[in-house]
Amino acid sequence: MLGSDHGPRRHSGHSADATIDVVSALGISTQPLGCVLDLGQSHRLSVTASNGVGTRLYQWYRGSSGDKSDPIAGETNRVLTVVPRARPVTG
Repeated sequence: MLGSDHGPRRHSGHSADATIDVVSALGISTQPLGCVLDLGQSHRLSVTASNGVGTRLYQWYRGSSGDKSDPIAGETNRVLTVVPRARPVTG
């Protein structure tokens, strides 16, 4: 512990033992692979998380990578099957 302008403070006494678990940060080890689909075709997207502790929670989103403004309701598994229902409007 550091003191103010008078240098380090020293304390005597005992403390209980403690255990510290160092865990690597959660990461994505396998990114979903995109593809081009024709109307009516399906494609399975999957993601694999690595490291971290506890239960992993997933949420899929529509839009560009990193855009979390449009979550897909109910799609909370590590795998998502997509089937285009209409052609995109261009022009």
